[in-house]
Amino acid sequence: MNAFRDAVNSVEEVDWLARSPDEFRCAVQADLFDGAIAIDLQASDVRGGPNARQARHNSDRITIQICDRGSLHVEQQASAFDVAPGHAAIVRNDLEGHTTYLDDARVQFLFIDRTLVRPLLKSDWSRSALHISAATPSLRLLRSWLASRADVELSSDQNLRALYVQHTADLVAMILGPHSDAEALLEGRGIKAARLKAVINAIRHNAARQELSAELVGRSLGISERYVRVLLEETGKTFSEHLTEERLLHARRLLNAPHLANHTIAEIAMMSGFSDISHFNRSFRRRFGDTPSGVRRQF
Repeated sequence: MNAFRDAVNSVEEVDWLARSPDEFRCAVQADLFDGAIAIDLQASDVRGGPNARQARHNSDRITIQICDRGSLHVEQQASAFDVAPGHAAIVRNDLEGHTTYLDDARVQFLFIDRTLVRPLLKSDWSRSALHISAATPSLRLLRSWLASRADVELSSDQNLRALYVQHTADLVAMILGPHSDAEALLEGRGIKAARLKAVINAIRHNAARQELSAELVGRSLGISERYVRVLLEETGKTFSEHLTEERLLHARRLLNAPHLANHTIAEIAMMSGFSDISHFNRSFRRRFGDTPSGVRRQF
């Protein structure tokens, strides 16, 4: 428990209490950016929150807690509510309060400077903790956006890191409510970037489904098929090209998997989302410079 306090308080000062501190178990991963900190926390039967001194020290930040598993109970000022998986709480760091993590909770934290968000808002956020529904489109985009941060955090490109933080602030502002002038700006900036990332992730994670289409991807993300194709234009590749690429990469992984060594090439093609074996063979050779059988023999 002491090691956990030291690790987390190195980035954000919070009081932490565990029901059984000698048996406390947790997993923490933190990614630090200028103006934002993203943390993945997995723990149970632990409570955290700023005391009066810490609230003054942390006054320039707000915290978003997105529940991925288990449950949270949030109390701050007059607010008290539970947070189920998929839902989130936005907490003011300049007010005393606490959150209790239950049922082997897994939580995505985002600490972000209020100065990045305040100019975009319709009105300065003056209330205590807020409950954000899982059905909120901007929250769904933020969850997907935070999941893609690993490559950015490791990058030495300061412009890329700054752009990532800016787009993150855009998503937070959309959740809290932007003013009318900012709304169009955010739609063309952070929201657009997050939607493009969500489209690419949806193609990657569902490529093996033979029925996958731009219409299905759009429907799952709450946007039109046409907008899916417009977003992908910025990548220089069409929806079909993205889909074929992901299916070919998936097929190569399956060809190299020892537990699938007895499966035929046709079966591997079908498992990767291809319905035409001839098209699969031609596309595979064009992409990797060898046939599927030739790639399999190398392993």
